[in-house]
Amino acid sequence: MKKTISLLFIILLITTSSYSRPDSLSPDLRSYFGVFAGYNSNTHRAEFNQLPGVPDCCPQYDGGNGAGFAMGGFFEFLLYKNFSTGLRFGYSQLDATFLAFENKLVKVDNIIVNGKMEHSLKTSISMISLMPYLSYNLFDGFSLYAGPQVGYYHLRLYYLKESIVEPAGRGVFVENGKRTRNEREGKIPRMTDIYGGLSFGAGYKLPMNSKGTLFIEPELRYTLGLSDLVNTYDWKINTLSAGIAFSYKPISIRARQIRESIYIIDTVTVEADRIIADILVEGDTTITEEISKAGHITTITEIIRRTDTLFTYPVQEFDFTSNSPVFTISMQYVKESFPMLPFVFFDDNSGVLNRKYKLTNISSFNLNSIEPNPLSYHKNILNIIGARLKKHPESKITLFGSADPVSESGGCTLAGRRSQSIKDYLVEVWGIAEDRILIEKKNANCVPEPYTQTQNEMGHSENRRVEIFAQDARIFEDIINRRLLGTGAVNPPELIIEPVVNSIANISAVKSWELTIEGGGIDYSKAYDGSAERMTVNFAELLDKNSSYPGEIVINLKLTDIKNRTSTKSKTIKLKRDTSKYEAESISLLLFDVGSSKLGAASSRAIERFARSIKGSPEIKITGYTDILGEKQLNIDLADNRAKAVQEFMIKLNPGLMVISAEGVDDFSLPPGLHSFNSPEERYLSRTVRIEMIKKAD
Repeated sequence: MKKTISLLFIILLITTSSYSRPDSLSPDLRSYFGVFAGYNSNTHRAEFNQLPGVPDCCPQYDGGNGAGFAMGGFFEFLLYKNFSTGLRFGYSQLDATFLAFENKLVKVDNIIVNGKMEHSLKTSISMISLMPYLSYNLFDGFSLYAGPQVGYYHLRLYYLKESIVEPAGRGVFVENGKRTRNEREGKIPRMTDIYGGLSFGAGYKLPMNSKGTLFIEPELRYTLGLSDLVNTYDWKINTLSAGIAFSYKPISIRARQIRESIYIIDTVTVEADRIIADILVEGDTTITEEISKAGHITTITEIIRRTDTLFTYPVQEFDFTSNSPVFTISMQYVKESFPMLPFVFFDDNSGVLNRKYKLTNISSFNLNSIEPNPLSYHKNILNIIGARLKKHPESKITLFGSADPVSESGGCTLAGRRSQSIKDYLVEVWGIAEDRILIEKKNANCVPEPYTQTQNEMGHSENRRVEIFAQDARIFEDIINRRLLGTGAVNPPELIIEPVVNSIANISAVKSWELTIEGGGIDYSKAYDGSAERMTVNFAELLDKNSSYPGEIVINLKLTDIKNRTSTKSKTIKLKRDTSKYEAESISLLLFDVGSSKLGAASSRAIERFARSIKGSPEIKITGYTDILGEKQLNIDLADNRAKAVQEFMIKLNPGLMVISAEGVDDFSLPPGLHSFNSPEERYLSRTVRIEMIKKAD
């Protein structure tokens, strides 16, 4: 026993002596102070039948168990890297209860019977202890520690009793007539003063504030007792403790000195002509020191001042010339006359008006905003008719619905639904009075007259329609569109810019040029290398693609030198528009039924108006077109016959006309504004003759 105690004191002395050693391993001392509290689960390992000098007839006590609390404080600091050392001091309860059982004769109602007796020994033991330890931080916040524990027993009491447990609630001891006997209490005899043991534990520090100075640490510790509680007995105490610790780590503050340097260098720039590269001349240097303190930190600042002179070439001054201050643009007006196709086509077996003919809001309708081609105008035929009916409130229209006799079975019922859908649209959307729109039949079977007899889907689709008729010619008068056709020629055709740098000695300092042209919707920009001596722009192409033909444009030329300094020069170029050359006029006529070259009455009247309006001696070109239904050669002949019929009629009206050509094209050539023969309206619009006339503009 004495050897064990001596060993524990030696370990304690060696460990605690580390607190007086100077911190040579780490200049940043990290110390922890804290308190802990926990719950002890006590295990007493013992082999005895009675306390020394205390009468007890127990056959054998093999051990006992109990619980209590522990509390105390600790101090810990870093030794090296993840290793720390510390010291715990605290107060612990080591209570336990020993139980042993023995068969015994007991008296029950004056009868001696076999019973069972319980021997109980309750101890109340506490101690004040010290525990030096070593700790290893396994990973961030989680540590394992171990060390010897030495304690001084403060409380050392016992309470002894023998009780009858069987039979339960009945029976007494023969000798005293009671259910208990040998009740004794007092201090445990021959108990040692010093406790010795080894402790092993683990804890996990969790920060409680952002500065990292306060921590909470759940921990678990096991202590193995090495010393006996009573000198003459084998009686040792082991403890498993679970608890929580609160620790504080003060911020280590050490005085230190910081040296730093600040360079304050001013540069005066002087522009010098005729130099080809920058020249830097350093000025005189002065050094001063400033000392400042902030808490434990002293800062010594060395301030180095110098004023340099930079001799550099100036920003380049330049000008530029253009090959002409005025550019003349030849413009050509075109006047086109588009007839209205008086048909609205429907899908197979459908009486619902196709959405391509509809507008959701008539306030957005503007005839002048429609793209000038026959197909666009036809898609707006109901809107054009609606607008003209509102303009001429006395006019009426008649609707003749039709159905294809081969592919559709609805007959007049389907034809009537088609006419009604058009009437509903004009009434509901355009607000036309119902009595101004009549629905009639052309024949008993509601077959279109004439109808396309080609036995395929193209032929059938042309018969699924409603024909619109108006006695007032103003409802179906041709649509006239006059606009600028585009640029004919630009004189001169190219814009040529030649930059002139004033300081010839420094022309090598030019890094790049940027040419921009603005005005009238033009947004042109192009970069050139600094060595460029001429910049050429295709002016005709630029105006045709980018402009709305302005009266003038602005030319900007920006110079960037090798120091990325810039300078800009601007000039204005005048644009003169010339529309005095020629004006082109054309008229497209829906003259012919399917497979026919015979002029209709409406087309004859349109040709007559056109022929009588011609003044002077313009050049006239007549072109006949056809669809792709039928045989190829028959279609070519048909297109040619249509052109010849128009030529004969026009010359008959005005014998002095100069017709330079009158011929048909093949059945794969489409009239201007059409792109396919896929829809029935496109095929109807292709059965036409186009008259083109070029004359002097007014």
